[in-house]
Amino acid sequence: MRTLRWIAMVAVTMVAATVLGGQALAGGGPRTTQVSGRFSGHGVSDDPTFCTGIDGQYLDDRGVSAGTVTSEDPRLSGDFVNHVRTLLNLDTGIGRAVGHIVVTDPTTGEVKARFTIYVAGQIQPDGTGTLKGMEIGTVSDGSVLFANSTTTTNPDGTFTGEFGGQPGPTDLAVIQGGNCR
Repeated sequence: MRTLRWIAMVAVTMVAATVLGGQALAGGGPRTTQVSGRFSGHGVSDDPTFCTGIDGQYLDDRGVSAGTVTSEDPRLSGDFVNHVRTLLNLDTGIGRAVGHIVVTDPTTGEVKARFTIYVAGQIQPDGTGTLKGMEIGTVSDGSVLFANSTTTTNPDGTFTGEFGGQPGPTDLAVIQGGNCR
């Protein structure tokens, strides 16, 4: 009797796996979409602290910036707010920043994407700078964003940038969803 139950259970499991596996292959599995976009914004607030490090004078700043992002992929277009922490060597202009960004629909206020941005770069004596970075997060449908970006900063606190675009493969950006299981 136990043997018959075990055989029946294995048969049901095999049928279910075949049916579900076929569905996953037919319409479920992973998907990768290459994306790109442009953004621009400005500083809203900052809370700077200055200190002396081992190799020079430093700015340790907690700030907020806001702006807009446009993309052919509507999941990434909208208004954004970035809560960022920057550590910058004022003597060399070299530093890094980590920001937590939320992109919302400008009409409804609905959250479209949330991601963290990691950048490193150099600010020139004239106040302009170039930052290279990586964004990792999720979009509203649960897919994952991995994007390389370039940002140009200006002395007046404004900035512009792009992800997934030029200068080419080094700024590749993708949204992926699903998996093979």
